[in-house]
Amino acid sequence: MSNFSVCPLNRGKSNLNKANLSGALLNEANINRANLSEAELFTANLSEANLNRANFDGANLGAAVLRNTIGLTFNQLSKARSLFSIIGMEPELLEQIQKKYPHLLEEPEIEDIFKWMKSDI
Repeated sequence: MSNFSVCPLNRGKSNLNKANLSGALLNEANINRANLSEAELFTANLSEANLNRANFDGANLGAAVLRNTIGLTFNQLSKARSLFSIIGMEPELLEQIQKKYPHLLEEPEIEDIFKWMKSDI
């Protein structure tokens, strides 16, 4: 697991396109306006992180921790690839996702979960 709470990532506008951040400790990180498109954030801890205007297009947020995030919106989450088994999502956001994009909350194929777990090693 990686702890990014004190690295340059905290400056915002970071380009983390396709980055493997599975299991990363990003709690309290300032990653506003970061490009996290197609990133692997499986089991990443984003608690209390500033996610204002972060780009999650095609990102895997499966089993990620999103407690008390700052600036996270429905629009951002709706563009993710997976929100399966996400932890701590604001109830209002979860309700909106369930209504408009329920497929994002569905359990992925077992092969995909193994790939995510393998990328965490």
